[in-house]
Amino acid sequence: MGLVDGTLTDLGLAIKDAAVQVVNSFFYFVLGILAIIIILIIGWIIGRVLKEIVVRALVALKVDDWFHEHNLMPVLGHVPFSAIVGTIVKWYTIALFLAGGVSVIGVKVQVLNAFFTDLVYYIPKVLAAGLFIALGFIVARYCRNQVDKTSYVYKNYLGLAIEIVIMYLSVVLALSIVIGAENVQILIEAFKIAFTVFAVVLAIIFGVTFALAFKKDIKSFASEMRKDFS
Repeated sequence: MGLVDGTLTDLGLAIKDAAVQVVNSFFYFVLGILAIIIILIIGWIIGRVLKEIVVRALVALKVDDWFHEHNLMPVLGHVPFSAIVGTIVKWYTIALFLAGGVSVIGVKVQVLNAFFTDLVYYIPKVLAAGLFIALGFIVARYCRNQVDKTSYVYKNYLGLAIEIVIMYLSVVLALSIVIGAENVQILIEAFKIAFTVFAVVLAIIFGVTFALAFKKDIKSFASEMRKDFS
């Protein structure tokens, strides 16, 4: 009987310890969730304030007016540039607060630690990539607009080609920020091939244009050459 009682006692203690451990883990899990929610709310409030400051500063500097003057609003989906930058600042601030919350609480809650560590790692990268794409598209449209202002015969095609090239490069570089340069190598190689073809076609266009522009001069020069050798 003593052996049976001892075994039951040990089994009861093991069950008790397991139950206590489960309750403690659940308690820390809920506590961690609540703490991170509170930290996110604080980060959201501060991020919202910083967004307002950034937006007002850019509006005061008339950055949005510059985009309107240079016909760059369509490339931004007609969303003010100040609003885009302000939103990125807001979410980056939230990401920083989330990172702080994970560093303090995630150590005790391993389940949360793995998830939020990955989340905090990628949020700044995604925001930076988004900003890089936006700036790349802006530069692309600005270059196209400048080409459209020239008197070149094929300015529409040339402007479109330049815009596409710059946009493609900005997307590739943005992807390299998020997933690593080694994972976009095939896109870089594809760009090299496409750019080579584009350069050859452009050279042919310029050559044909040059020949047509000086067609009469070339004919007169050829006639004079024939006279000299006749």
